[in-house]
Amino acid sequence: MSFNSADAYFGRSDSNPPTTNAPSTELLETIRDAIQHESRKTGVLGRLALERDTELLEELLWSSKEVVWLVGGCVRRQWSFMKERDEIRTACWAYFEESKIQRVEALRNTRDSSALLDGLLEQPSQSVFGPYGDALRGSYNTMSKGIGTTNSDAPCDLPAQTLVRAICVVFRTSIRIYCDDGSDFFTHIPFLSRHAWPIHPFGLAIEEEHIPELYPWAFSTSDYAPILYALAHPLQPVTPFGLAHSIIQTSRGQPLIFQEEHRFPNKDMGKLHVIKPGEHVIFVDDYASTPFQLIMTVDTRLQMVHSYTYAISSPKNECSPTDILRRSREASVVPPNLTDIIKPPTNHESIGLPSRWLMEHTPVPQGWREPMLPNIEVDRETNDAQSVLVTPLLEFPDDGDEEVFIEPIYWLQRLNSIHVGNEVMKDWSDIRVIPFGGSPGQHIAGCYAVFFPRATSYRLLQVSWLSAIPLIPTSSLQAIFDAPQIPALSITRIRALSGDRYDLLILNLDHSLTLVSASQSLHLGLKWGPKSTIVPFVQATDVSGEIHENLVKPIEFLGVYGHHVTIKIEDGTVHPVYFNFQSNNLLVQEIVATLRFALSSPDFDCLLRRYLALWSSRSMSRVPSVELECLWTALCDLLGSDHPFVATNTPKGHNFYALSNTKSHLRFSYDNILSSFKLPLDRSVSGEGSVSSQIVAPVILALHLLGQSIMIDTTRTSDLRSLVPVIIRLSRDSASEWSDYWYRICPDEGEAWTRSDRVINSHPHLPILPPDIFQHCHFGTRWIQLSAIPSLFQLETSSSHTKPSSCRLLDDLVDFFSLIRDDPNSRELGKSEALAHLMVQRDWNLKQLEKLPLALKIPIKEALRLLQNGPRLSYPAATYKLIDRSDLYYLVSEVPPRPIEPSIREDNSPSTVGRFVRNANQIVTGQVGRDGYFGLLPNNAFTEIKWTDDRRLEEVQLMLQSSRIPVIKIQYTLPPNESDKEHAALVLRISERTLSLPPGRALFTYGCLSEASADAYVIPRMELAVRIMPLNAVMVLEEAKLTTETKNWAEFHNGVAAGLRLSPHSTMIESSWIQFAKPSELTAEHAGFLFGLGLNGHLKHVDTWNTFSYLSPKHDQTSMAMLLGLAASNVGSSSHYITRLIAVHTPALLPIRTVDINVSLLTQSAGLVAMGLVFLGTGDRRLADIALREIAREDIMVPTHGSDNREAYTVSAALAFGMIMVGRGSRLQSPADSHWVDRLRLLIHGERKLSKSSLPKNFDLNITAPGACMALAMLYLKSGRRDIADIVSVPTTRVALNTVPPNLLLLRTLAKCLILWDDIYPSLDWVNAKYMPMKPHDVDNPNDVFTSNALDLASYNVIAGACLALALKYAGSASADAWAVVVNFYDVLIRGVYANARTYEHSIRRQATRDAINVLSCAMAMIMAGSGHVDCLQRLRYAHGKYSTPNKFGMHMANHMAMGLLFLGGGRYTLGTSNAAICALLAAFYPRFPLFGYDNRFHLQALRHLWVLAVEPRCLITRDVESQKIILLPIKIRVLDVEQRHGNLQFFAPTLTPDVDTIRSLRVDNPRYWPIFLNFDAFPRLRYSFIQNQTLWVKRRRSNLGFFEDPYQTRSTFLRSSGGATGDIVCLDTPEILDENEQSSRDFSEFMASFTDDASIAAFAERLCIDITREKGQNHANKSQRHERAWVAYCQASLMDCFSGDKPSLLGAYMDLYVMRVQSPEDSDTLGTSLTRLSSLQSWYKETAITRNSLLRGHMLSSVLGAGAWKVDALRDDPEFMLCLRTYVNGRGVPEGTTGSDRARRRQLAFFLSQTKTPSASMLMALRKLYVTTVGGGKGKSRPPDALRSALMMVMKETVSKTLGVEWQWQAIRDVIVCWREG
Repeated sequence: MSFNSADAYFGRSDSNPPTTNAPSTELLETIRDAIQHESRKTGVLGRLALERDTELLEELLWSSKEVVWLVGGCVRRQWSFMKERDEIRTACWAYFEESKIQRVEALRNTRDSSALLDGLLEQPSQSVFGPYGDALRGSYNTMSKGIGTTNSDAPCDLPAQTLVRAICVVFRTSIRIYCDDGSDFFTHIPFLSRHAWPIHPFGLAIEEEHIPELYPWAFSTSDYAPILYALAHPLQPVTPFGLAHSIIQTSRGQPLIFQEEHRFPNKDMGKLHVIKPGEHVIFVDDYASTPFQLIMTVDTRLQMVHSYTYAISSPKNECSPTDILRRSREASVVPPNLTDIIKPPTNHESIGLPSRWLMEHTPVPQGWREPMLPNIEVDRETNDAQSVLVTPLLEFPDDGDEEVFIEPIYWLQRLNSIHVGNEVMKDWSDIRVIPFGGSPGQHIAGCYAVFFPRATSYRLLQVSWLSAIPLIPTSSLQAIFDAPQIPALSITRIRALSGDRYDLLILNLDHSLTLVSASQSLHLGLKWGPKSTIVPFVQATDVSGEIHENLVKPIEFLGVYGHHVTIKIEDGTVHPVYFNFQSNNLLVQEIVATLRFALSSPDFDCLLRRYLALWSSRSMSRVPSVELECLWTALCDLLGSDHPFVATNTPKGHNFYALSNTKSHLRFSYDNILSSFKLPLDRSVSGEGSVSSQIVAPVILALHLLGQSIMIDTTRTSDLRSLVPVIIRLSRDSASEWSDYWYRICPDEGEAWTRSDRVINSHPHLPILPPDIFQHCHFGTRWIQLSAIPSLFQLETSSSHTKPSSCRLLDDLVDFFSLIRDDPNSRELGKSEALAHLMVQRDWNLKQLEKLPLALKIPIKEALRLLQNGPRLSYPAATYKLIDRSDLYYLVSEVPPRPIEPSIREDNSPSTVGRFVRNANQIVTGQVGRDGYFGLLPNNAFTEIKWTDDRRLEEVQLMLQSSRIPVIKIQYTLPPNESDKEHAALVLRISERTLSLPPGRALFTYGCLSEASADAYVIPRMELAVRIMPLNAVMVLEEAKLTTETKNWAEFHNGVAAGLRLSPHSTMIESSWIQFAKPSELTAEHAGFLFGLGLNGHLKHVDTWNTFSYLSPKHDQTSMAMLLGLAASNVGSSSHYITRLIAVHTPALLPIRTVDINVSLLTQSAGLVAMGLVFLGTGDRRLADIALREIAREDIMVPTHGSDNREAYTVSAALAFGMIMVGRGSRLQSPADSHWVDRLRLLIHGERKLSKSSLPKNFDLNITAPGACMALAMLYLKSGRRDIADIVSVPTTRVALNTVPPNLLLLRTLAKCLILWDDIYPSLDWVNAKYMPMKPHDVDNPNDVFTSNALDLASYNVIAGACLALALKYAGSASADAWAVVVNFYDVLIRGVYANARTYEHSIRRQATRDAINVLSCAMAMIMAGSGHVDCLQRLRYAHGKYSTPNKFGMHMANHMAMGLLFLGGGRYTLGTSNAAICALLAAFYPRFPLFGYDNRFHLQALRHLWVLAVEPRCLITRDVESQKIILLPIKIRVLDVEQRHGNLQFFAPTLTPDVDTIRSLRVDNPRYWPIFLNFDAFPRLRYSFIQNQTLWVKRRRSNLGFFEDPYQTRSTFLRSSGGATGDIVCLDTPEILDENEQSSRDFSEFMASFTDDASIAAFAERLCIDITREKGQNHANKSQRHERAWVAYCQASLMDCFSGDKPSLLGAYMDLYVMRVQSPEDSDTLGTSLTRLSSLQSWYKETAITRNSLLRGHMLSSVLGAGAWKVDALRDDPEFMLCLRTYVNGRGVPEGTTGSDRARRRQLAFFLSQTKTPSASMLMALRKLYVTTVGGGKGKSRPPDALRSALMMVMKETVSKTLGVEWQWQAIRDVIVCWREG
């Protein structure tokens, strides 16, 4: 949205009412201006643009009543404040600390001051939710906020805090802050604001507006108050900016703040200097992470402009809400020797401090204490000491009226000031400050231009660093204004010459343009371009062309964005002008950056101006060749050299040029005499235009280094070919050795070989032999860095204090190989670690490493390979990527870990047409699919691998499926006319079993889907028909037999099961999605779906209006679902919003409890439990007392009230009480706590020992006792209080036993065991001890039948209670001992469940046995949760099939819940044992199951799904890091048991792991995979990461397959039979020796495809490793076919060797070696250079003497180099080549030609010279003179010529070796002597 369109937008949207025509007086206008009363404005008041990294423009636009946030021109969000009486002053972005936001949010949700103090002072020893619960709740925050948050329970080595961005809307007296994480704040400011700016690192700077005096006789104290304040946090008070004498930065990052009165820093900061109201802020630096920030003000009183820098004080000085309550009044002690260390700062000397700062921060004892007196004399100075009183905005309970004094957080230091005059001050608000990139330098911090529109001039301000502390060069700042004012009409900044720095664009008085960037100053002009556009150009008088025509005269700058400047021209029109003088060509950018180090500042400025002028004359063409031509032309013009793109001889139109291209010239090109003639040169080239060696030498060296940098990047060959001709042209006349060096690298440069007038370099600072990066890296030869060129040649360049960016690769390699070549006696592992650490610091990765040539990357990989096998876990995360251990990278990386996502959506089945059609139909119909339609588990790789041994998962899925018609086989025993009744009874029993399936299916399919479609989620239907066999008749249940309540609750559970299928980490469930799925009429099915979403946390951010739309109709199931779902989504949050929703449905929370709220008792029960969930573990005593009173609520004691759900209400109240106060009984010692115990004892036993009025008087013990037992157990959970446990002890006498209902014995036993948690032991003796005092299990008195039956009933319940407590302690542990105890009693009691009841007593006993079996079934599954234990499944399956007996609905529900719990989440989840988990399990598996489908008398059925809060994702999933597939893998886990003993457990992952608190280490030690050892004790960060993400990434060794593909490891590459040539290592050394009768493996590609999922390697095996000639049946091959077979054999051997050695990245290197072997010299211009580097690599291998298996075999390198030597010998047999060599060594050069044969000769010559280490032509000419002189002088002597020649050969070899450092081959010396002799 442009500025004009935004103005129109706000003009339309401003709906201000019309103002009245009331008379206005001057006083009224003054008052209106002072208090901003209904002042109406229209249009855009401001616009703020922010360029993002994604190239999308972010904009903030605001009017007086509206704010619009735009991203990329689209409205992202808008705010309207039409109802606000105040108007918007400004809007901006700012950053705040997120950790503080979370802390204050927690304080905000606290109920009262006592709870606040408890939260501040009391630190609980153990988390209520456990490690997984805390991680899950933290992941909710991370998911909702979109930015990483900090968990309070996380390890200390995790990131401590993060910053959250916010949009701040500033009004006159308030600020509204909208954070990106969704939170918003309203902050009041106690003054009138004028403007606001973001400050670094966080917070907001606010300027106070000066109020004019209304009456002259009124006393004003405005001069005593500061004008600039800081808001560090939305809920903190604003604090003024303090004005310090000096601010010094330290190496710790903590600034030292000096006051003028004190010699020590950070002392007495309460006595404050502030900025006076006479100053006005005109500029604040943009928010950026820069070393300093600048603020500039104007002083209208003194007519001055001041510049300040600011810094944040120590975090200890911050005044957070908790600090206000816990402020320490202690003063710190100053060390006695501090006076000797620190000198007080003065105005005339700098501060000298030691490099190691010894002084700790000294807090302010009392804050500001000086009162503001009205009779203080007003002073004109601005730095008088004042005491400022600031009242905090966040109110806390305080008994007294003591005011809180807060010291400043941000401090200012004045840098400089200038006087500007009265004329400029008249329009001080128009003064603009523009920062831009000034002159580069080590001490230059920044440059600013202060523009004065009224004076049409500007001043430059340069900020630089001073070294106030030794060894810290950037410790303090100084600012200097340029003396003269520079006239200008307008100025602005733009990124024209550099992408990372702004340039200053100046509009001069003569309407010309000047661009100031760093040290350059360019004169620009504007002209008309095509299509009526205006284009800029660089003015230069020496550039040809009519570029000065059609000039445009600018008048004013209107706006800037990016490279565009909106300019108003002379005729009044406005045009955007594109100022972009940056080249898009990387080579041009690097050349310019390199020449900055080789040219003096004036020369470089001249070069840059010339280049830009030439480029602008070519219409700023972006063609790379045009940019390079302009740059080379400018460089050659500067150096006086001829242009590299123009021939150095006569022009092409000259006659001699025509003759030189005739056949006659080519015929005589090798003639010794004719070749000495040269074409005539131009005078300008041969005479005055010669290159000066003093100027060109640093340029040659710089470009040479740039060429070396490009040469080591194998992807930039084309750039190297563009650079080399220029290097050759510049060095041919002054450094022939350098030109010859590049001749041999790029032999296709035709002109390079034609020169014969070669001279040796004579420049003293330029080495004779050019530095070679390969020789330096391998052998440590001399090297010159680019940054050393200015000092080497004594140049004053413009880059003296900047780091070179163009040759960064060279600098990195020099440092890398310096570590590799370190002391050979040092430890190799230490060198490798240092190398890896340095590479990570330099931001190197594997992709960048692969770009290096073979000779450089192999030594680095050899060093890094040492770390690959057993790296430490303390390395930085990027190190593991570098050493190719990406598996460890995912484990230790500090990036936010992947969410806990157990639902892995993988499908390895092939894609077919039918599958696509089914998917399309599912999308059209809005169904999730067949699995989703039937509510089943999705078929994925996890289920296939986890349950691969049998079909138990499919069996359970079939039993829990409610949407299919069950098939029943019966045998008829009645006559046909009576079978209809039997069928109807059978259908009723089967339907009752079907209605009980959803609770079990909810457990079975929990969290199996990570995504959901935007359409309404399909809920599986309930099929109540039965297919009877063998009649094959389908019978449907009669509707009359199915009550509405039963159907509603069944549909409710079915909806819960559908909602729980969605993973709690799914990010697609939003409020709009939930609202879209809402039906037209509320149903029980949709209510259950909402409850399922709430249990998984998806109702956490549901919109308020959507919540009320569900609660307003008073639909019971929907109301219960919303209350419980919202509470589960906000469990333990103490949310006031959820509490208010609960209160309107719970009379106990209303002020008047007797009011009729028309809510059912079940909804009230759900409200109580919801309250307990919201305040779970908080210990809120007021709410706990309310819940405790509701257990004995008087009005529900009447039997006629609330139907039969009274006990359910009391149990819900007890659960709410227990949830709030869970586990806090061990710390309760007050009289109020004793009162709670007395009350609970009364509700359990009905005894009133003491008469207390507050205790309930009339209550039913049968109703209150069950809930009171649970409340007491949860209150004293795990406390070990035996005195409390005695309250719920089981009676031991028969008389006492008759007074207690049998079902209450179960709850008493359970409560006592939970209190005595540590006494629970998994043994039969422990369980028997619970009921043995009543009656031994094996003793029965047949004479007393009544007593025997009573004891049996009691023992059944006691056993069930003890087993349930045992299951709660060992929940999810898969403890064999605990399971054996429970299953023993299950097998004993199950015999009486299906027995026929002959008497009434037997019926009662059978019912008690069934109740106990229900509990024991759940207890078995609770211990084996998620494990899928087969023995347990067999028992549950048998119970599922017993439909013929009259099993009640509750027994089916318990059995199905146990079955689903056994396969919790398909085996991905298990249960935890934290306090919150135990509360949830008690509510979900409360041991009173319903008798029929709508039974809620004893327990609310909706609470059966609270087990979700006890779920822990402890399934360890092992994934291959490359294929991303789940794999089978054995792992070893070291655990610590309760007796503090260590033990090793071995699992086969994927598997459930023990409790994370007991795990000490995890190890992967298998030959198929790279080893991993995770020590959780040594690295707590790994434990935290393991909790967040249970995926263990492993990396498979290439030579092995996984356990699933190869269980017995019979398909390894080591065991693969070669079958001839396949995989034979000999083929790598000599592929030519392969016998043509050898048969290559035809299934090689299929075999290798099984080892990798890499498409490129699979394609390599398929395309290059198959012998096509043999497939065609050709047994006898010709020469080309033999080469083809050798190539195939080499490819197969290479691939096998790479996989066997686990080095697949070297496959390309193997191919390069083969190319070097078979390629001829005339076919490649790089063969000679490649072989030379390979020879250097071989020498490096010999020197390092690597004892382990190296990456490249020595025999393979020798064979490739031997093939190169053979090619050299072949060239000696070529007469034409020897003729070419003879002309070269005799100094006549090589004739130039453009044909293919000429190019081949040049390549052959380059190959020969590089392979034989022959010196350059200039050196050969010098040696030739020595040879001719010596041999000619020795002929007259008696010494034979052969002996003389041998001695000369020795001298020549030694000369070249010592001078050039190369070993010239003997045969090459003989060849050269032969050529000399033949002339």
